[in-house]
Amino acid sequence: MVLKDANFVSSFEYKDNFVYFFLREKAVEERKDIIYSRVARVCKYDQGADKYILKGKFTSFVKARLLCSIPGDIPFDYDQIQSTVLYTDPVTNEDFVYAVFTTPPLGAPGSAVCRYSMKSLQDLFEKSQYLELTRIRGEDAVEFWKPVSPMNLTVVPGRPKCDSTLDTRKYQVAVYTFANRHSLLADYLQSKPLFTRADTRFTTIEVDHVKESSRAVVPVMFISSDNGTVFKVFNNKSGDNNPVILEQINLLKYPGVIYTMRLYKGAVYIGSASSVVKLPVQHCNRYQTCRECVATLDPYCGWSKNKCTTYENKKKISGRRTLFMGTSPKFVLKNPQHVY
Repeated sequence: MVLKDANFVSSFEYKDNFVYFFLREKAVEERKDIIYSRVARVCKYDQGADKYILKGKFTSFVKARLLCSIPGDIPFDYDQIQSTVLYTDPVTNEDFVYAVFTTPPLGAPGSAVCRYSMKSLQDLFEKSQYLELTRIRGEDAVEFWKPVSPMNLTVVPGRPKCDSTLDTRKYQVAVYTFANRHSLLADYLQSKPLFTRADTRFTTIEVDHVKESSRAVVPVMFISSDNGTVFKVFNNKSGDNNPVILEQINLLKYPGVIYTMRLYKGAVYIGSASSVVKLPVQHCNRYQTCRECVATLDPYCGWSKNKCTTYENKKKISGRRTLFMGTSPKFVLKNPQHVY
């Protein structure tokens, strides 16, 4: 009842002392075989039960469905999570999980990227009811799942005070019993895609941040696919937050699955079965004119001192921010956020 044919995608320890897991598995709450994406967590101080039915097993483990859906009268769900990355906004210090989802492998290929705030994940785990499998016996036996709330428990096992004082071995029998029967939350967390792509299956994601000024940053996504392509994408705030594909690069000599990506010192290191490739996050110096530099919309790049450069390099050169240099104001004003 805890997991069913699970495929784990990623995990990380968070500052609330819980370890968060992202996985896909067969949905126990559905009558047919269907894969759902999940987010789960367990307190790192959980020592398990000391007796009874949960002896040696976690008591704080719970999970919930994670949805990445295009809204509509009939929402379109990307059901199968493939990769995640934890991203911290350097201005607000808010934490977000960016996740890659795909359609089922036997259906038409399609992919999406969704984003979830860690605050919304924490609220889900702290406030949701639990799903309980209920059986009505008799001539027409029926099984169904219903939401329930924990009643008259000294502690709710899925949401303990997770610190070094926690001793799960001292729980009462009722707490063990509830934990054993209620690992699945009733509520789910849903998000609208930031970026979608038909006829493509995304595999991994990394997210970098670009400083446009001392108080403004832009997240830039690097998304890999199962045919060796990497997409460099950002959501344009001045364009109704629509996604902009800055680059689409076929990195491998022969098409193949990209399995891993890691950001390190201004580059993305990309791993496949055949090679490791280093891809710089920006190529500003390839643009020779202000018009080319600004027209790319690349948030890494801006025109300063008669060259296309990054904001950080511009600061090293001039020591102060200039809004315009060396081109016509009429053109520059269309995309002022990309001009230094």
